[in-house]
Amino acid sequence: GRLTSTSTLAAALGQRVGVPLVPIRISTVGFARWHVSVGQPIPPGPSIESTTAHINRELENQIRQNPADWLWTHNRWKTPPFGFLFTANRQQTHLPPGSDFSQLIPFRILVSSVDEPEEARLAAPAVRAIKRGRPEARVSILTPEALATFWLDVVEVDEVLAFADGESFSHIVTRIRKAGKFDVGILLSDNPMAAKAMVVAGIPARLGSPRRKGLTHWQNPAGVSEPPARGGDRYRRIANAAGAEVF
Repeated sequence: GRLTSTSTLAAALGQRVGVPLVPIRISTVGFARWHVSVGQPIPPGPSIESTTAHINRELENQIRQNPADWLWTHNRWKTPPFGFLFTANRQQTHLPPGSDFSQLIPFRILVSSVDEPEEARLAAPAVRAIKRGRPEARVSILTPEALATFWLDVVEVDEVLAFADGESFSHIVTRIRKAGKFDVGILLSDNPMAAKAMVVAGIPARLGSPRRKGLTHWQNPAGVSEPPARGGDRYRRIANAAGAEVF
C-alpha cells in the first residue's frame, strides 16, 4: 500500500531492444541447496512505467512466496536523505490500472508553524507546495491556537494540531503521538522546542533550517554559501530542500 522507489532501467532496456523480461527466482530448499525458477516472460508494455509496475508485481509475488530469501536490509520504502517530495526533481509516480492514490497508505507530514500571523501568510505557499509534493501526502500543522483558524482555511492542510499558550512540553508531545505515526516533520519556525518535541514523539525524519540539534535533514545540506533568507524566501528554501516546488 505504499509507493516504493524503483529503477525503470530494466523496462527501458527491454523497450529499447524490443525483448521481453524474464523473472528468475532462487529459493532455498535445504542446507546449501537452492532451486532456480524461471517465470513467465514480461512483455514490453505500452509504457516504461507500466512495464516497471508489472516487474514490481512479479517481485512482490516472489517475496510473498519466499520471504526468507528476500534481502530485507534493502529498504525500498525508506525516507530518502533529501528530496522525500517529488515535484522539484520531476520524479514520476505510476499506479497500475484499476488502482488510485486514495488506496495508498498516506505519507504523513507534520509541519511546525511559525508563531506570527504575517509570517504564517508568508509560509502558506510553502505548505501548499509541500502538499503537492507527492500524491499521497497528508499534511498536519502543529500551531499555536491563535493561528489555528488561519491554517484551517488553507485547503491543502488536512489536520490542525493546536496548542494553547503555556501548554507544557509533555502535553504537546502527547498531542503529536495521539495524532498517529508521522513519516517526516518539517520545521518552519526557529523554535528548538518544536524539533525536540518531534524527536521525543518519535518522528524519524526532521527537516528545517538552520542546521541544529534534533534535525536529520536541513536546508542547504551541501553547505553552499547563500545569503540569509527571510520571510517567504526562507520558507521556500525549506520546502525546496524537502523536494517541493514553490511557485
